[in-house]
Amino acid sequence: MKVVWIVAVAIVVQAAAIASGAAQDYPVRDIRVLSGQAAGSGADAIVRFFAEMLRRKLNRNVIVENKPGILGSFAGEALARAPADGHTIFISGYPAVSSNQLLFAKLSYNPVTDFAPVTTLISQPFVLVVSPKSPATTVQELTALLKAKADGGSYGSSSSSGVALSELYKNAKALTTVQVPYRSTSEIMRDMTRGEIDFAFFDSGFSVQQIRGGNIRGLAVSSANRSLALPDVPTMAEAGVPGVQLASWFAVFVPAGTPSPIIQKLNSTFADVLQLDETKKFAAGLGADLLPGTPDSLSRLQKEEIERWRHIVKIAKIAPQ
Repeated sequence: MKVVWIVAVAIVVQAAAIASGAAQDYPVRDIRVLSGQAAGSGADAIVRFFAEMLRRKLNRNVIVENKPGILGSFAGEALARAPADGHTIFISGYPAVSSNQLLFAKLSYNPVTDFAPVTTLISQPFVLVVSPKSPATTVQELTALLKAKADGGSYGSSSSSGVALSELYKNAKALTTVQVPYRSTSEIMRDMTRGEIDFAFFDSGFSVQQIRGGNIRGLAVSSANRSLALPDVPTMAEAGVPGVQLASWFAVFVPAGTPSPIIQKLNSTFADVLQLDETKKFAAGLGADLLPGTPDSLSRLQKEEIERWRHIVKIAKIAPQ
């Protein structure tokens, strides 16, 4: 028995040494970064920025591969099937790595068991917005306006997040406001300016410049704390609607089974990237906050997000597709 134990220990030590050596040599070839967004989109620009920063830090070619569609699920499926050697990375917004598990009846991967978390990168709140011509200058005034309109009031949405936040707001204030689906935020902006819809929730990357330009009015942000880019805009909780909380975040994942030393090397590399003035400037332009993290903190966030969406799906009556 003693000999068997010694052999077993030797195997474990050897495996650890191999993994450590792999991390020291990593990367040994080009890195493929999966983007679940269409090339040229705002979210894809975020992926490409961090891919470029990774290229500079690791001094290796980093190739972004776009797999748009179904809220990033095509890219998620590609990651789940990739070799677990750290040379395929998924830089993703939260739907593909969390809420998709509840939004789709048959998802081709499990984001918890098929992915290994590396780190969070940035967090962006959503912003409750109205037309600058709207009589509502606060959430309280918007609520009163919508109650007066009953089911004559409406909100625009072009994403699951927009629907979720609007329905949470409606539920919190017992509103009967009607949803009007759109293909894009620009279409929502057009009709909101015309007075055809009353409000919408936009991500801060789009909202900040539009608010500063006077094209829309921001009433509240959906994050737990105020946005650094919109310090004068209260949170939904501060505006009297607690519980309407949801933020968009981007994070890094690799296939499950990727050696821990490689994950730690990637984590420390992205941690360095988040310290750069160039990164801080980039995030500020998006109305985003930097969100450095660890594999453990990202794992917790991922699971919390799934549970948050379990509640949202129930409240908003969202049927899995």
